[in-house]
Amino acid sequence: MENWTFGRAAIMYPKDLKTVKAFLAGAVFASLAETGKGLRTEQLISRTTHSSKPPAAPISLSVIADTLNVHHSTAYRLRKLANDKKYIKNETNLVQITNLKPNDIKHMEYDKMKVPVELLGYADKRLASIDRVRYKNNKLYLQEPNLVKPLLHLKSRKGLSKYQPY
Repeated sequence: MENWTFGRAAIMYPKDLKTVKAFLAGAVFASLAETGKGLRTEQLISRTTHSSKPPAAPISLSVIADTLNVHHSTAYRLRKLANDKKYIKNETNLVQITNLKPNDIKHMEYDKMKVPVELLGYADKRLASIDRVRYKNNKLYLQEPNLVKPLLHLKSRKGLSKYQPY
């Protein structure tokens, strides 16, 4: 009916009715994390590992806002609400910048300027917007999309029939 190519569902318990908004937001974040669709295409980093899925997936705020058709501030509040109610675990994702010092950034203008950065653990340089650079413990870090670990278990809609009471 809605032209969906697949269906997922999260099991809702009576205790979840008290925090419906947080539960539904957590289910959306869990789905984004499971499909790996939490990053913009220009931010995708190719992974060639043969290990299992990581416990947390990077999910950008702009993807959340676009998926739910809400403003960025609303997407931020929904992510915080789902984290506070323990439907997801949200962690900041800061990667240390190795080629710049705090004094280098001081004199730059903050109007959407991009700077070439080398990141700890990455071989290549990247252009990053200066408003994504963070100062912490006398070092510079690049703010990447937050890592979201879903604490809700998703099932395909076909697999839910055993949970139905009738």
